Amino acid sequence: MEVNVDKSVPCEATIQFTVPSREFESQVNVLLKNLGGRVRMKGFRPGKVPAQVLKREYGTEARREASQHFIQQAYQEAVQSHELTPAAHPRIAEDDLDNKEGGDFSHQFVLFLKPQIELGEYKGLEVDSQEISADDDEVQAGLEDLRRRQSRPSPAGDEGLPEDGMALAKVELLFEDDVVDERDGLRLSPSVAMPGFDEAAYKEAMVGSKDGAVVELPYEFPEDFPKPELIGKTGLCRITMAQTFQIIPPTDEELWKMLSASDAEEMMVKLREEMLKAKREQENQRVETQLLEEVMAMHPLELPAGMVEEQAKGRMANLEQQMAEEGLSAEEAEQRLAAEAGNAHEASARSLKALYLVEAISKKEELEVTEEEMTREITSIAVRNGVPVDQVKDYYSKQNLFPQLAAELMEKKVRNFLRENASIRSVAG
Repeated sequence: MEVNVDKSVPCEATIQFTVPSREFESQVNVLLKNLGGRVRMKGFRPGKVPAQVLKREYGTEARREASQHFIQQAYQEAVQSHELTPAAHPRIAEDDLDNKEGGDFSHQFVLFLKPQIELGEYKGLEVDSQEISADDDEVQAGLEDLRRRQSRPSPAGDEGLPEDGMALAKVELLFEDDVVDERDGLRLSPSVAMPGFDEAAYKEAMVGSKDGAVVELPYEFPEDFPKPELIGKTGLCRITMAQTFQIIPPTDEELWKMLSASDAEEMMVKLREEMLKAKREQENQRVETQLLEEVMAMHPLELPAGMVEEQAKGRMANLEQQMAEEGLSAEEAEQRLAAEAGNAHEASARSLKALYLVEAISKKEELEVTEEEMTREITSIAVRNGVPVDQVKDYYSKQNLFPQLAAELMEKKVRNFLRENASIRSVAG
């Protein structure tokens, strides 16, 4: 087999090879012979199926497998002989595996290559870090936020929806008696009016509403309404209450238990500690992001253009699926896709550049992600989602997500390494 490699395009290698017909057919016959020792066919003893019968029944499959064999062989030979650094395995279409009997098997494919990186400065970079504090007012506000987040809904009952309550409702927007938009299962609060309402009128109509009640209010179609011809015009909003709830806050004792405190004073101390810890983690992440941005700015890289394009298309496909799930109209989705196209390309290029620099730094500094760290992260994911660890492992295995998880953990390690080896100036927040 003759293999040729063309590296005229930066960060790409076009690999072309030809397998003579005799060599290809020999491989097909080997595969059919191996298959004959395993296959069970009615009317024939195991291992005694005639070659012509195997060829008729399994010839196409064997030829495709032979094609895959030689593609893989060409890939390995090109990588080893030309010292290539693949950024990803080549994607081979099903049609590329077809090869009719009697002819040579010729094929070519493009292999994306990692850029060659000569690391410059990345240790000892100067960066400012804000001093962390939490005064009494912040801690008190944090306590109220915790109380709000831990509050639980309870049926509003005969008293109806309170001002600080919540309702599950169906919302219909009408213009000249025609329903122009409809959403079901929305969570509404009397204290937070949707755009298009008079806030006072909205609150007055909502408070006291009971399950099954219908509230109708004038509605002015806002500027971001998906039907431009209605923007600024006045219609009607019909709100049908499915369920109304009052919000029950936790007791002081429940909050103490949540923070492993024995009284109010100890609870405030522990809450302050938690807030300081969260602020420090947030500030560390900000510093790490700034340092990584500086490293990226100091290391211009030529990226595999085809790979950037592929990843940008993947981002756009995910966005399109997300918009479909949100129920956006085709026109609105098309406008948003057009607006995001450039951002998707830029984000893909930045993501790849960060990936390659993280990989280069981790290699030079001999940083590794251990099996213990992977297990710890999987356990953390399981706890956050309230599912068994084995279920998370099974999902990551089936979706082939372990390499991605390892890459994410390695980025965390490199970001932490950059911060720990930076010259950090403490400044007032």
